[in-house]
Amino acid sequence: MEIGCCVSAGNIEKLPGCGFDFVELPGRELFQMEPGPIAALRRRLDERGLRCRSLNAYCPDHIIMTGPGQNLDEARAYARKLAAYASELSVDQVGIGAPGSRRLPEGYDRALANRQMKEFLRYTADEFAAYDIYVSLEAVGECYCNYINRLEEAKDMVETVKHPFLRLVLDFYNMEQSGEADMDLKQYIPFAAHVHISDDEGGPDRRGFLKPDRYACHERRLHNLMEAGYDGTVSLEVDGPPDTQLCVRSCHFLKKVLDC
Repeated sequence: MEIGCCVSAGNIEKLPGCGFDFVELPGRELFQMEPGPIAALRRRLDERGLRCRSLNAYCPDHIIMTGPGQNLDEARAYARKLAAYASELSVDQVGIGAPGSRRLPEGYDRALANRQMKEFLRYTADEFAAYDIYVSLEAVGECYCNYINRLEEAKDMVETVKHPFLRLVLDFYNMEQSGEADMDLKQYIPFAAHVHISDDEGGPDRRGFLKPDRYACHERRLHNLMEAGYDGTVSLEVDGPPDTQLCVRSCHFLKKVLDC
């Protein structure tokens, strides 16, 4: 198993020497770049012995996955550009959480929301599949949005769409919000392309490094994950800039628990 850290492009210099196998960059940040800076970013990563295997923070709120104002042409154009950039960086999978893009008004027709989401996922997965990159849907906690909050809902969506490049992200922070972090995960492992883990520093927008007083809890959950059959990538997903000491500590813990 390989361990990564979510970080902005401006902070990758802080990661060499921390022990991570790869970095996970924000999709919405990369989208704002031009091709020249993307090539320069690839060189910066290569020079530091880092690889970008994954993307998180897929898109800004105005790229509507489902709900009023959905524009599939805009969503597909966004995916097409980001997929090309992801390929330039040798990305394997792109996580789609982006809760601000799937908040539904009260009373919004759920059948319509599901149809819109299926179309969005098909178009998006098609664009990334052209580069052999997986798209991974993430169930997010109700602290973020009100649509696809539970793993079962995310799995059902993936099974319904039936796209060969569509998978799941299992996010322990969000699973904890939904009371799912300690459940048996066997039924979800065949769909899982990536895993996120983090601790709470005071709110949903303040996910932080793993806390020593929660190591036992994280160790139990990670062992459950492996016993369920998962052997893929795991990223530490934090909202603030990387702190070298905390990066080293969290990475050491994860590698010890995951035996990698």
